[in-house]
Amino acid sequence: MALLNHLKRAWNRAQDALAEVTTELRAQQHFDRARAIVRNEGLTEATVDEIVAELQAALRVEGTSFEACARRMLGDAYRLLARNEDAAREYQRILDLLSDAETRRDNERTIRELLEVSPAIFRAEVHTELAQWYYDCQDYQTAIVQAQEATRLDTAALRAYYLWGVSLLALGVPKEQVFEVFMRARLRDQAGIVEGWVEELLPEYLAWLPGREA
Repeated sequence: MALLNHLKRAWNRAQDALAEVTTELRAQQHFDRARAIVRNEGLTEATVDEIVAELQAALRVEGTSFEACARRMLGDAYRLLARNEDAAREYQRILDLLSDAETRRDNERTIRELLEVSPAIFRAEVHTELAQWYYDCQDYQTAIVQAQEATRLDTAALRAYYLWGVSLLALGVPKEQVFEVFMRARLRDQAGIVEGWVEELLPEYLAWLPGREA
């Protein structure tokens, strides 16, 4: 009898393990289908509902190595649908995943393999999305914190510098401080984008731009 019970327990464990693997494989299939749609057709108004459905199905399984990538795609899809609060929630979940030692390693490996970017740049992009969310919510202090973290992780994150600067403007700080932020961005700007920011938002500082005459 003892042997029979032992065999039954072993069988049950094997069945549970098989069910878990099967569930993860199905989640991977949903994620792969979402990626294929984005790759072949793009994330558009015509494809977004199908992409969201596939990603939601994939994310019913927690702890996968592709969860951060899937949540980034889902956040971007929600943003396209103007579901900005849902998008922000997904972006925050990504940061939570990548701050947890148990989930960070596998997710960072997937980020490198699938997106071909460093985890630091990936996180910077997520912080930038959150900076945009908080700016839109008029929570300018938190927008600045998120933008600063983005530029710490990726010194070439121009959009983060922009959000940092306009958040400072919204708070009414001296414009010279805003100009200093924009000048940090200009050091990484190869396309003259920052000069456009100064011309639009700080025209009185145009003459201060290196190499620019009044």
